[in-house]
Amino acid sequence: MAELGAKHRFMHAGRPRPDGSVEAVQRTILKECWRPSVARSLVPTDAALQRERADCLALFNFERAHDGRYTQARTPAEVVCGARKMRPG
Repeated sequence: MAELGAKHRFMHAGRPRPDGSVEAVQRTILKECWRPSVARSLVPTDAALQRERADCLALFNFERAHDGRYTQARTPAEVVCGARKMRPG
């Protein structure tokens, strides 16, 4: 994180707004990524689950518009990286 210049922030327990946001993201990934992936295969491999996760997160961050207080019908990448339509290198 230090190489990227990012700061590590901790969430305070019992705060509904940030905790609810994290819970919503986790619920969406579980519903749209993990459950369908496991249902397609009797014994999913680690490599297959990693591929599914990468595809799901790419869709979630770069293609799927979010309706929220911060995103306002934009993708998370648009919020963080501005209006650039290309994925970072």
